[in-house]
Amino acid sequence: MKGSYKSLEGEAEAMIKVKGSKFIGYSRSVQTHEDTEIFLTNIKSLHPKARHHCFAWRLGNPVREERANDDGEPSGTAGRPILGQLIKADVTDAMIVVVRYFGGTLLGTSGLIQAYKECAEAVLQEARIVVIVETETWKIALGFEIVHVLEEWAPKIGFTILERDHHNDKMHYTLEIPAAESYEARKILFSKLDDIYPEEVDLDQKAFNLFEVLD
Repeated sequence: MKGSYKSLEGEAEAMIKVKGSKFIGYSRSVQTHEDTEIFLTNIKSLHPKARHHCFAWRLGNPVREERANDDGEPSGTAGRPILGQLIKADVTDAMIVVVRYFGGTLLGTSGLIQAYKECAEAVLQEARIVVIVETETWKIALGFEIVHVLEEWAPKIGFTILERDHHNDKMHYTLEIPAAESYEARKILFSKLDDIYPEEVDLDQKAFNLFEVLD
């Protein structure tokens, strides 16, 4: 579903201690499997002597893939609690790695779950959570006699004019708009350009198809 979603900006770090064991959490944004592997490798290089490097990540909007890894801890005691905090914060394209240095005292299943949960929660409290607004970019070519209409109305209905490209017979515009507003805004803009009611515009008809979407 197009619109907005929450993710992480930059990197964050937090540490907690539980019965002598030290848990250090790291978070950052990731967009691909390669990003997750690079981040995990970087954390492992910072802590080569740590006993465990447990992690979880979520990718996609809407979320299309999640992964949790216990890295040698008892099954379900590390990766799942970390993933649970990412889910609770409702962030995606995001990853947390928690490094554990064993302090000599066994924490038990419930103790491990609580420790990894608390560390992931702590690092998210330090992280910068941002709202990402998905946008669409469109091109439209107009005769010079109506460019003033676009110049007036495009900003009023949510378009940002990214580029103006002067051709011999037409002006080419590159426009950006939040994806959730795109369809209705294009209908309104076309109605202004053609001097008709928005209800008369059907963007699926060839006659109204002046817009070219850019990836």
